[in-house]
Amino acid sequence: MVREKIMEKSELVTYHALSSTVYVVSLTDADTPESLLGQLPYDVDLSNYKSVGRQREIAGIRILLRQTLGDDVRLEYHNGRPFLKHKLANDYSPLPHISISHSHGILALAVNPHYELGMDLEVFGNKIRRVRERFLSAEELAWLINDDERLTRAHIAWTVKESVFKIFGDPVYNFQSKITISPHFSAVTALNDTYPVFCSHNERYAISVVEKRRLLSV
Repeated sequence: MVREKIMEKSELVTYHALSSTVYVVSLTDADTPESLLGQLPYDVDLSNYKSVGRQREIAGIRILLRQTLGDDVRLEYHNGRPFLKHKLANDYSPLPHISISHSHGILALAVNPHYELGMDLEVFGNKIRRVRERFLSAEELAWLINDDERLTRAHIAWTVKESVFKIFGDPVYNFQSKITISPHFSAVTALNDTYPVFCSHNERYAISVVEKRRLLSV
């Protein structure tokens, strides 16, 4: 994990996750939608987002993208999934796969040059405590919540399953039955294949990355 400055007052945290790189930054009170948009060399329409917090996150993730990957790429969405597009129409060089997450003013961008990936960040709170029995199987509950770290583990488990959902979408919509996490977060299984997992957490949030490359054994 590496730390440096980004967005003037905000600290960038970098995770080296499997073969991916994840950039995480927290917005400050000074990061208004207007101030964030002023740091971009192109226009972003925020009129569809009524929440100021959501506007900050939409603008902020584009600044994070610009400051980590440069000015030659743009963020686009297809069927709700983010992807990179060249700034210039005649640029056909390969672009990395990306995944994006934001939660309560914390922004995360995951990048991989070779593999599709899913990444999720979740700020610690009470929501996961209330719904954990809906997205965890009985087997997962047995090893996830059998110690003092059960709430932290439940948040990590949510981010792992959400990361898988970002890769596969509706076929794994039922987190409890369609996605299985191996003990100690060593791997995750979905649609009859097993995939590598990276997990981390600090005092504020849990974060996970799943790469779409099959593991031969766990």
